[in-house]
Amino acid sequence: MNKTGISTGELEVNDDNAIDCDNKRIAIALYNGSNEECHANAKLIAEAGTVTNECGKTPRELLSENKELLKSLIYVTGMLSRRINEIELLDVERMIMDEIRDVVKKSTE
Repeated sequence: MNKTGISTGELEVNDDNAIDCDNKRIAIALYNGSNEECHANAKLIAEAGTVTNECGKTPRELLSENKELLKSLIYVTGMLSRRINEIELLDVERMIMDEIRDVVKKSTE
């Protein structure tokens, strides 16, 4: 188990829609619909767990971080498009660096 509380390692889906980690069964996907949909759900669960193990963040945390990065990118793009001369560019560069530092700090906490 890691800091997120889930099994450590790559999660894999078997033909019977079971999710294994390091050759140990950790979950079985059950669904009253089609087997194809059940298998797709199991694959999504396994992928979410594997990604969490690889980066230490849940898919929801990654989504939140992604939204913050996009917000910052939009801000930076807007600032750059408004620059008029080289003196203003220096101020913009400082603001960009401050914005980038804030995002990086939030994403590494």
